[in-house]
Amino acid sequence: ALLLMGASVMPAGIAAYCNKYVEQNDRLIAAGVAWNKRNDTTMKRTLRVFNWAGGMSDADRQALDRAAFEAVKESVESEPDRAGYCRNVAEILETGQMDLDKSEGTAPAFRRIMAAPID
Repeated sequence: ALLLMGASVMPAGIAAYCNKYVEQNDRLIAAGVAWNKRNDTTMKRTLRVFNWAGGMSDADRQALDRAAFEAVKESVESEPDRAGYCRNVAEILETGQMDLDKSEGTAPAFRRIMAAPID
């Protein structure tokens, strides 16, 4: 559940960070919104599983938010061509490569979350 929660922060986080700190990019923002819509059911189920397993404290949630922001910042700032990276992320989001059920890094966790007996 933590893996999917972290992965679900990246698309919207990168879109917002790029738009604010690199260059305005309406295409990237639209791709982030579309990604959120496509992955909404998975994100809601992940949160339900996470809460079913005990959830987290407010302090833990704040620490997770800070870590997520730092991960987003690092992914953008480590690129030599930040604007090009942001434009590339728009294409990646549009093609579904970062969707939680398709990404190589998240697909196994997606299958476990979807099979969790919480209903």
